[in-house]
Amino acid sequence: MPGQRRLVLAGANTEGTTIMSDPQTDSRPDVSLLQQAVNVFLKDAMPYLALDACADAIMRSVLKIIPGGMVSGSLWGPGQRPNTRYRLALEGDTVVHRESAELDLPVETTRQAKGLEDDVRILLHRSLKTLTTDRPGVDNLQQAKYRAAIEIRFCYFGRLILLLIVGLPAAKVLISKESEDFLTLFCRCCLITLQGAYIAEMEEKSGRSSGLLLHEKSNLTFQWFHSVTRHLNLAIARLREGQYPEAADALDRTSVVASVCLAEIITLVKTISGPTPAGTAPTLPMP
Repeated sequence: MPGQRRLVLAGANTEGTTIMSDPQTDSRPDVSLLQQAVNVFLKDAMPYLALDACADAIMRSVLKIIPGGMVSGSLWGPGQRPNTRYRLALEGDTVVHRESAELDLPVETTRQAKGLEDDVRILLHRSLKTLTTDRPGVDNLQQAKYRAAIEIRFCYFGRLILLLIVGLPAAKVLISKESEDFLTLFCRCCLITLQGAYIAEMEEKSGRSSGLLLHEKSNLTFQWFHSVTRHLNLAIARLREGQYPEAADALDRTSVVASVCLAEIITLVKTISGPTPAGTAPTLPMP
């Protein structure tokens, strides 16, 4: 329909930049572009695949999917109090992290999720008045003359890890339902990587991973990998039997186990690579 906005991935751009256009025909985004968008995210997150690197890559990727907006974010690490955060700001192509302490925290950032599907939430705000999770961020958007926003929450079992706010000039330029579905799929793919990096950092800070020998870490990694395949095959079996709620539950569990498996892989690679300088992490091979 005229005036609808479509998500288009520029095929001639090797960086996989996404743009929004206004075609006169079907507004449904091409889901086959999902792999390309995820590969761009992974290329940006690697070779360090640490929590902050993943957050930075997601932030830059979202701005490519929704260009023309103003993006800001907040990052919470393992063990970090909810009322303290790292505020993320995009300066050029660099994401700058600044630690910030908040006097209070809205309930939305601490309430428990009702299900695994709540670990990624995308909220469209036609007015900044409904955006309550980041009041200082709202003030910045208002000063920059933005009137609408897209809020993206990434959680780990209900605990907020990453909050992104994309400011838009007006409500009429909010993305369509089809483009929102594409963005949700992309964010769910990124969530597994983000949660994996979060779990790896959590294990490292707790010291639990340092007490295992190399062969024990290898065995643990293989066990989690086969747990992924077990849940995935269970989901396939349930789909073939027409048991769709059970299949959806198995797929949700597959995502959770995949995050843990990735955390074990990150820990294993760190063990094999040995100590790394502060602020860096070992290189992981690209697929």
